[in-house]
Amino acid sequence: MTTLEPVTDTVTNTEYINQRRVTQFNVYQEKKYGSYLDVLQYFTIYCVILLILAILRKRMILSYFFGIIYLNIMRIKEQRVKYIMKVV
Repeated sequence: MTTLEPVTDTVTNTEYINQRRVTQFNVYQEKKYGSYLDVLQYFTIYCVILLILAILRKRMILSYFFGIIYLNIMRIKEQRVKYIMKVV
């Protein structure tokens, strides 16, 4: 008669906990990186719009008053992005 040998390929409890901890850390880093990319995207769009407005105001295509109104709208959006970053 042959006896069955215990399976040695099973993952122990501490190995499972360590693997889970590493996975959770990677998920956290991925979300953090994603939020930084979102902020960078908003910042880039904001700068491009400001550049276009500056060029159009310089060539007298847009009035100065319209530029000020639009800049205030963009500042409100920027404050909302900063609030989101504080929450994350």
